[in-house]
Amino acid sequence: GYLYWITGRYISANELHEVSLSDSRTLQDENLLWETLNNTAVNLEYIGNFELAKTYYFEAVQILQRIGDRWQEMRLLINLGNACVGLEAYESGRTYLEDALRLTLELKDEYYQAACLHGIGYLELRLRRLKEAEDVFFQSLIL
Repeated sequence: GYLYWITGRYISANELHEVSLSDSRTLQDENLLWETLNNTAVNLEYIGNFELAKTYYFEAVQILQRIGDRWQEMRLLINLGNACVGLEAYESGRTYLEDALRLTLELKDEYYQAACLHGIGYLELRLRRLKEAEDVFFQSLIL
């Protein structure tokens, strides 16, 4: 599925991701499951299914919180926040992105801090809050 995704064959990738997701659920391996949920959700965004992507990201975040992997949780909170923005669920998107931002600061991860700030900047842009968007995008670029 990943190979098809990176080569732009999103429909075929989705079919394979769904098979992998089903297998991951059957195996009951939470580490495999959260990663499969994330990969499937990323692909779903590329084919425009933000609603199902959001559902999968949310499930993956819950698994990561349960197993205590804060670094992966941070990454998936960014994905979840961005998916919410794509659905115009701006308050939810802001909440997830701000939660991710707190984790980036706690974990001292500037790369994902920049990615998170970019997501917040895009949210501000979608809300037509241009000054706020500019400020956040600038912070992201500095990082």
